[in-house]
Amino acid sequence: MNNSQRIRIEGREYHAGNIRSFTEKISHSEWGKYLAQFITEWLDDSQDIVVQTSGSTGTPKMIRLPKKMMTESALMTGRFLDLKTEDKALLCLPARYIAGKMMVVRAFTLGLDLYCVPPASIPEIETDFDFSAMTPHQISSIIDTQNEKLNRISKLIIGGGSMDDLLRDRLQSVDTQCFLSYGMTETSSHIALQKINGPDKSDRFELIDDRIRLNLEEDGRLSITGGLLGKELVRTNDLVKMIGQHAFQWLGRADFVINTGGIKVHPEALENRIKDLIPVAFFITGIADPIYQQRIVLVLEPGIDKPQKLIDNILTRVLPHEKPVKMFEINALPKTDNGKIIRNINFETDVKLIWERS
Repeated sequence: MNNSQRIRIEGREYHAGNIRSFTEKISHSEWGKYLAQFITEWLDDSQDIVVQTSGSTGTPKMIRLPKKMMTESALMTGRFLDLKTEDKALLCLPARYIAGKMMVVRAFTLGLDLYCVPPASIPEIETDFDFSAMTPHQISSIIDTQNEKLNRISKLIIGGGSMDDLLRDRLQSVDTQCFLSYGMTETSSHIALQKINGPDKSDRFELIDDRIRLNLEEDGRLSITGGLLGKELVRTNDLVKMIGQHAFQWLGRADFVINTGGIKVHPEALENRIKDLIPVAFFITGIADPIYQQRIVLVLEPGIDKPQKLIDNILTRVLPHEKPVKMFEINALPKTDNGKIIRNINFETDVKLIWERS
């Protein structure tokens, strides 16, 4: 039995012969059931793991990932972040999705000492950890209420949602080394990381392994091959600016781009620019227009008493072609199970118009 078939959990070593004592203990909870199921699947004789995609840009689907590919991904992350055997790792993400699964695979592959807690908005951080992975929502919640607990984690990778400038600014005051991740289920979690705080922070993503190859398609979308993917080509919906062969800046999702009067607007960048002006959850999208092809609109959760005042404030931050023409209220932003906003909504049934440019 090789090391990748053994896992250390809270200081105790488990393998196929005794792991049942742990999986039975955690299976009483929903999150524990998924974790127990994945550990069991990882130790069985199959060559692949069935994983569900997030569904943020379409219907969630089930895909097969080779265990060999997931192991290679764990090794690349370990080398990039200089993780060592018996480093203490915190799992606070659901093992139902790739990000949580890969934390378990890293423990198996790298010999990390894994501590498992429920995947809550504010996860339990009761001791010091060398490594963890969280969503922006979890980090924001911790900073809001228990800022000192984030400093108990030495290295932290962040994924599963957008990272706005406000949260980046707040992370400059923490001791934790924070890395924003880029990747998807099809690539076994991230293939690139961006250091976003500290004196060595960066404005670009760096590939975690030189064998990975990046290419720009004719429409500006990124495609990935090489490394853990071998010759298989993964075409993404991401628009990027290449910086050499091993780094890039992320511009936005191609399928979210709003074409208004021939000018392309990246809603994620625009949202980031005005986020501090809007006290409720929101997103920006495009609505069909007979003249401009699309016009920019705001979709917000309830809580805006004076829409015109909000618009007046927004107009101080945006360019003429970025001005919203309508504001819609929605009871709650639609999201996938792991918290990503679903931007495809029905304007006839899902929302209520609360402001329109005269």
